[in-house]
Amino acid sequence: MISNDGRPDPKIQRTLAPDVEVTVMLPGGGGFWSPLERDSEAVLRDVIEDKVSVGEAAAQYGVIVRYVGAPDAIVRLPEDYVLDREATERRRAQLRTRDAAPEPSAAV
Repeated sequence: MISNDGRPDPKIQRTLAPDVEVTVMLPGGGGFWSPLERDSEAVLRDVIEDKVSVGEAAAQYGVIVRYVGAPDAIVRLPEDYVLDREATERRRAQLRTRDAAPEPSAAV
């Protein structure tokens, strides 16, 4: 254990014994399936938790999240974000069509 159940200090370098097991948990990742198949509610949670921006939710996952809170709010609450299901279906259909289109062949 590096820090007694807390977070390790990112500024300290430590030399670990060869038998010490380290687990690193990072947000995001390549995954195995199309991002368009990810549960839209999970993407909404990622937006609320500031792991994914509203723009990237639409661009990468095809999920349309609307921020309905005050534009100048210092703190954005979870209830300030709404999943637009109809727009999500349209966006995902658009992205699937784009992804299914054949690549143009390069001119020689």
